[in-house]
Amino acid sequence: MAYLQPPLTIINNKPEASTVSYSIGRTHQFLPPAATWFDEEHQHFVALEARSANEAEHFSAGSSFVSGVGSLESSFISGINNVRKALGDDEDEDDEEDDAISEVVRYQAFGIPDKGYNQQLSIRDFGVSEISTIDAVTSKIQTGGNHLVTEISVAFSLPKQLANVETRLDANDDDTYGTERILLSRRIPTLAKFSPKVNGLRYLALQYTPTMVRVIPVERPSTGVKGVGEDYAKFDNKHWTIDLDHDTNPVSTSPDRLPHFRDSISNRTLFAKSVSRDCVIPGDTTIIGGGVLWCNRGDSLELIIVASTAVIVYNLNTTRKPGATQITKTLVFPHVPASSFYYEPISRTLVIGSYKSNDTDKAETLHREISDTSGSLQETKYKFPRAIMEMKTLFFPLDAPVGILPTFAVGTLREILVDQGKKNSSTEGSADDDNMHVVLPTDISVVNLYGSVYCVEVGSLGSGRGIGLTELDMERGAIRVRQHNTKMLKGPTATSESQIGLIDNLLFIFSKEEKSTLFIDVADIFSDDKRVHRESIDVGDSGQSKNNPSIYDESLSFLAPSFFLNTNGQGLLYQANLDMDHLLDYCPSTSCIIPMILRRGERKEKLISHVVERFSHLIELRDTMNLRNWIGVIVDMYSKSSDAIEWDFDSTACLVPKATLAVFDELPVVNDLPVKVPAFCSQILTQFELLHCIFLPQAIAAINEGDAEKLRLISSLSVHYLVEMERKMVLPSVALQSFIIAILCRTEQDEVLSSFLSARQTQWTIMRRRKHMNLPTVHRMYFDSPGAVSFAEALFLIASSHRSGKDSMYFNDHMRQKLISHGTMILLGCGYFTHAAKMLLEAGEYNIAIAICSKAIAKRIRTNKGLEEVTCGEGTKAQDFFHAAVERTRRMPRVAERCKTFFQLFYFIREWDPSSLSWERRKVRAGASQSNFRDEFGTQVVEQSVLAHECSFPYQLFDGEDSPQCDKLRAMFGYAK
Repeated sequence: MAYLQPPLTIINNKPEASTVSYSIGRTHQFLPPAATWFDEEHQHFVALEARSANEAEHFSAGSSFVSGVGSLESSFISGINNVRKALGDDEDEDDEEDDAISEVVRYQAFGIPDKGYNQQLSIRDFGVSEISTIDAVTSKIQTGGNHLVTEISVAFSLPKQLANVETRLDANDDDTYGTERILLSRRIPTLAKFSPKVNGLRYLALQYTPTMVRVIPVERPSTGVKGVGEDYAKFDNKHWTIDLDHDTNPVSTSPDRLPHFRDSISNRTLFAKSVSRDCVIPGDTTIIGGGVLWCNRGDSLELIIVASTAVIVYNLNTTRKPGATQITKTLVFPHVPASSFYYEPISRTLVIGSYKSNDTDKAETLHREISDTSGSLQETKYKFPRAIMEMKTLFFPLDAPVGILPTFAVGTLREILVDQGKKNSSTEGSADDDNMHVVLPTDISVVNLYGSVYCVEVGSLGSGRGIGLTELDMERGAIRVRQHNTKMLKGPTATSESQIGLIDNLLFIFSKEEKSTLFIDVADIFSDDKRVHRESIDVGDSGQSKNNPSIYDESLSFLAPSFFLNTNGQGLLYQANLDMDHLLDYCPSTSCIIPMILRRGERKEKLISHVVERFSHLIELRDTMNLRNWIGVIVDMYSKSSDAIEWDFDSTACLVPKATLAVFDELPVVNDLPVKVPAFCSQILTQFELLHCIFLPQAIAAINEGDAEKLRLISSLSVHYLVEMERKMVLPSVALQSFIIAILCRTEQDEVLSSFLSARQTQWTIMRRRKHMNLPTVHRMYFDSPGAVSFAEALFLIASSHRSGKDSMYFNDHMRQKLISHGTMILLGCGYFTHAAKMLLEAGEYNIAIAICSKAIAKRIRTNKGLEEVTCGEGTKAQDFFHAAVERTRRMPRVAERCKTFFQLFYFIREWDPSSLSWERRKVRAGASQSNFRDEFGTQVVEQSVLAHECSFPYQLFDGEDSPQCDKLRAMFGYAK
């Protein structure tokens, strides 16, 4: 909570501004605020309206007005109570009137517009604009036309002692009576915070003194039913006041009255606890700055007061009937006297920091032996600060009791070189040097990144270096600590210049003095994988463009988590956004920052383009080692998502034709994915994306360019990718295996391809046997995959590719037979024996096709005891086998071998497709007769087999149509004479 000092005016007050209707029943235009607060918990500005001109009248000293004081203290209320006590609590009508004097005050909350405005925000008045981060990264400010959105607008009564403060003015010289005049203006609370709305109710907490908080109901449910609103008549008639100087229990009063604290210590306590047992010491316990918090826990609304000696929790029961809401003290968490606190609203985590003396006897000095340039050893003395900060953590979960983590300490590793202390000749100077290295409250922040809570310490390693990260894990009830070494972030003159912010789950630390920003991804810092980039990214100031400020501008004030406020004039708010292009320019091209890229909140297509760009750069450099490391990291992330693995089996089927590298017209478009990647794959790189965006484009480009070295590199990376997935027990997709086979063929790596295919077959054999024995297996067979048939077709396509030029495949007949055998095994395993026969016929494997169909015939007849006719599918009919036999016999030198082949074909067709040998009458063209004027053609009816009607007989293969071989074969297949 940042308090912006008046007379700062940051709320738009244009004459054309819309008016706001208040619950008091009249329309009022909001005046310039008397004060403004930035509520970082809800990310809106809370503004107190200045006192209007007609209200700001001058009163004489003798008027019936109970004067206020410039800074309202608890002693003021105590004085009123003492007077009442001295009078024996006998209040006359005059006292009643004085006590009941009140005035209406108005508050508004102005929120930052939603992202629906297309990130085009206003620059005029109090507008919100975007500034690309990192320095002002080019300092781009996008202009638009939006102001802050009025989220809350309320008006309510307060006692004049709380509503106003008086300023006494000397009498004018022309004033005959010399009357002293009093000017009234709005009393500015130390803090003003709206609660979230729960069950239609909203409250406002106003802190007026270091010990006093007043809670005011400001919104109630709107029923819209006539007469029902009367049930809420009592809603506005009760305020609650908490003053730690008198009582930790809230005291309810009417809106126009101050509370009656009758004793210095109230007898009313909760659960029979006294104030001292709550660790609240009247006169000593105060509220830590900003220590008034609202916490929404489901249907329960809680007010948390963080005091110097305890955390006090109050519950507001919002489920009661209208007008019956009560505030009760429910929990008290004592702690050692604290100096600061840190609250993270998303996870409802509260961390209290208390200074504690360091054990100087055990940690006074540290001896280290280091080598200098001469190779000799020398001893250097270090010592640690005299004080550290002990942190106590409280979690406020939605549906569970408040959780407490073990305490931890920060500021323990801030080393001080003893030689530095010797520069101060006096003892006092040495003490000042020690105090300079003690951790300060401004060095600590509590942030929420990727759904986890971290305590961040700047300068944790001493001399302004290092970042200390402590993960607060409530689920496991444990903490994890990482120390990250950085350059000097802060020094004796720059303590308050280093600011911690959050942009897109990245932690950034920027220094106005150094004009540089460090970006840190805590997910990589806490990663145990040494291959990922775990260094901070240091981004310098690239200057500022014309009329656009930089985040290092002295006129800008930082507001958490990523806002910069220019307080000149009516104020201008800038929101910092992440510019990935600029950020990646400062990261070494060989660093594995792919996980960091994929975790960003941009569109997946944009993130993939960054990954592709870095991959392409390393491929051009032929940096095989780093590429292999990157692939290993990608597979580790991918293997943890079972949903992504299942999705890949379906999605990659459409890539199989391209993956064969046999037919391609153009490079795949990286940002034009043929299928939509689901949300659960947003932070990983799937097989589909890696193939479509990296492997295929790079391989096709290498083929077009004739770059054999690059093609071999791609083949090596793809094989490594497959090996890494199998090492993680992840089955590669059929498209990936098709690509590997195709690229190994193109690069003439026959031995590698043979080993690959043999390993596949061995693995499938083992899995099939385990499956038949009902044994568990981590792999899924290709027969169970949706792309298995496409994969087999791809193998046949690769085996049948014999074109010349750059698109040709290079492999011997043995490798071709292996590919065909591989594809056939897959199709048979899937039960597609007719499809396997079709592919074999197209590949010229006539004998294998007949053998497969013959086995299918035998199995079918055996199963159905010969009662059911065997049917054939498209592409495996009698004429298909007849054409294949003709092509096969053309390559036979002897007529006897050809006749043998056709005899075998006849007996096969008789069993496979007997209907093709049945006789059928059809009209066919007769011979032509010549006429003087035109050719006359006739038709005649011919009776022969269906096969004979579809296929012409190859006379030339059997010594002409007059040979006896032709007559016999024609008669067998049903050809007419």
